[in-house]
Amino acid sequence: MQGTVFVWALTQLYDRTQLIALTSFQAHTEYITRILLSPDVKKLATCSADHTAKIWKVVPMEPEEPDEDDDDDDHHHHTGLSQTNGGGVGGGSKNNPMGVKRRAYPLEATLTGHQRWVWDCAFSADSAYLVTACSDHYARLWELHSQQIIRQYNGHHRGAVCVALNDYSEAR
Repeated sequence: MQGTVFVWALTQLYDRTQLIALTSFQAHTEYITRILLSPDVKKLATCSADHTAKIWKVVPMEPEEPDEDDDDDDHHHHTGLSQTNGGGVGGGSKNNPMGVKRRAYPLEATLTGHQRWVWDCAFSADSAYLVTACSDHYARLWELHSQQIIRQYNGHHRGAVCVALNDYSEAR
């Protein structure tokens, strides 16, 4: 399961919030260290031990009924999921414990150039830029449209493991 992204829908019921599994997909080959949704809710950033950060396009997904056979992608059911096992989703297997179709978000960019684990990231207010923090002692500012590093911050004596960005022009 390492490197796998799980996407859930939250449904507010009268007395509780129910989680509904939408999809899961393999995003990285190593551990995921951070997942972050962009301020415009159009992108999802993932950081990983595989020395990359990836940008995924967030696309609308409807809950699907679990398939009996995880490898059979020929039929889709667009009805709600039934609640089983205390709110979980039935029909799962060892390779697909949620029991839902594995429809990955479209990959927009793989940000390469890090030499070690990428630990954290932060989007700009307009979702056009991403700052990443890495064990290689650098923080990097990426322009997402061009997938280029536009600024590299050095001088850390140890790995950079967290980052924050405040570029909002209005008082909050």
